[in-house]
Amino acid sequence: MTVIAKHLKCDMRDICSQCSIYMWPPKSETRYYYHCNSCNRDILCDRGLIMNFEWDASQQAQGVQPLCMVCRSPVEERVWPPEKNND
Repeated sequence: MTVIAKHLKCDMRDICSQCSIYMWPPKSETRYYYHCNSCNRDILCDRGLIMNFEWDASQQAQGVQPLCMVCRSPVEERVWPPEKNND
């Protein structure tokens, strides 16, 4: 996770040319972002992803798997700001 001054930063800023909001404040509403475990990048929107469609025998799209644009590995969805444990 790339955090600067308690703000989550998108690691695809220099790769994705369409990025306009590349930092999220910590006190905003709950948002979902993507994280690539292979290259340790945080991706705040779907413009920084490759959408890998799965097709059935009749060529109908059955699902989509988001992949990292850099290493083409599957990404996982995470929550910002991180949920705090009440221990």
